Amino acid sequence: MIVVYILLVIALIITFIFLSNISVYIRILNNDVYLKIGAYGIYFWILNPEVEKPPAKPKKKTKSKKTTNKNIEEQKQKKKQEITKSKNSFLDILKNKDGKIEIRKTISLFYDIAKVLFPWIKNVALKMKIKQLKVVMSVGADDAHATAIQYANIANSIEILVGYLQALKFVKIKKMKIYPDFVTGEIRSDISFIMKVRVYTILFESLKALFKFVQNNNKKKITIKKEV
Repeated sequence: MIVVYILLVIALIITFIFLSNISVYIRILNNDVYLKIGAYGIYFWILNPEVEKPPAKPKKKTKSKKTTNKNIEEQKQKKKQEITKSKNSFLDILKNKDGKIEIRKTISLFYDIAKVLFPWIKNVALKMKIKQLKVVMSVGADDAHATAIQYANIANSIEILVGYLQALKFVKIKKMKIYPDFVTGEIRSDISFIMKVRVYTILFESLKALFKFVQNNNKKKITIKKEV
């Protein structure tokens, strides 16, 4: 019975993980981008411009060694040997028997990747939700007339886009405020939102895309063998 209970607990944990949401917090503050990823209120920063980089350690002075022509030639030979030993698997796929990269293979490979990648992005994006959307923007230009025109264009474009996404139940707005700035003549923005998507959606769509990619490659190999 203990084994059954352990298996039930493991199954519950797996289903809990699969049904959980991954949250991606994005904030665009003028020219700075903030990005953190997490779940259940626990986030890990990916991009944080406020965190200062640690000062670079001063380089230790090393005694200069006299380099001779023999040492230079030995170093060149070692580099050549390292380059020949290290093989790039991605490039090897695109090479023919003579070791040259074929353009037709390159184009077909990138076409297959794009053919699988774009549906994956589309399917994941359709099942994604944007919450707590906050848009605060001041729009300015060189003079009052240009400011009024630019403000009207930007405000109308954002309202149409957000209204369309809101009608699809894709976005939940927290705050939206766009106003003209006749003083500074600059465009300043503070845009933030949280994207949420379930774990099983990402895994399912990724497996489906991988299966299609392998299936397409196997079909191509079969047709090439028949032609030969």
